[in-house]
Amino acid sequence: MDYDEIKEVFSIWICMNMKENSTDYVHLVRDRLLGALLSVELPAVKKFKIMEEEYNIKIDDRM
Repeated sequence: MDYDEIKEVFSIWICMNMKENSTDYVHLVRDRLLGALLSVELPAVKKFKIMEEEYNIKIDDRM
């Protein structure tokens, strides 16, 4: 109940018996999509630009 006590957590998944002996995806940076979308400081035009350019999310008139 005390948000000041929340700790950062990391997960490591080890998948056994895979067909290939490889790592599919390793990502160790903070993602910006939710931070950008929920930002009160960024205008909508900038949010749409981030979505298109950094995440390849197609923006159309319905957005």
